[in-house]
Amino acid sequence: IAQKLIGEPMAKSTTVRSLVQINSLEIKACQKILSEKKLFTLAKVSILCGGPDWPVAVLCGMLRLSLWRVLLALSPIILQSVIPCTLSGCLLILFAKDPEKRALGDTAVAIAGVLQMVAVLLAGYYIQDTIEHHHEELNKPPTDPADLKLLEEQEAYDNEVAKK
Repeated sequence: IAQKLIGEPMAKSTTVRSLVQINSLEIKACQKILSEKKLFTLAKVSILCGGPDWPVAVLCGMLRLSLWRVLLALSPIILQSVIPCTLSGCLLILFAKDPEKRALGDTAVAIAGVLQMVAVLLAGYYIQDTIEHHHEELNKPPTDPADLKLLEEQEAYDNEVAKK
């Protein structure tokens, strides 16, 4: 819903594109990673599973990425979070009166937390790695006239703020 009903329509708004900083190195690096033709790469999956879900979904819409490819690349979230959290809930309910067995539920939640932390760290690593290896390409000015105007306005604003 966020990708198709919020991200794609907002992609046309220069104000929203400015707020999202669509021309920043980080967003361009995310775009490069998420636009890769290969469906499952560790970089793509880590951004989709490790990043905050609503902003990432809206960004995918703004970048006009295929919904089905995004959903398929997001499917490892089932192993990363859904199964451990569901298992935890089941164990906590089943063994509510037995503290030793209830610890299994706590362990399942801890595993989900660790897996989420790993995904976040990998996402940050791959974004930075992409910036370092493709810096020249990512630093090129946009080709879209609206984005060029947006970039010029942003630079003028930044210069004005720097003078104060």
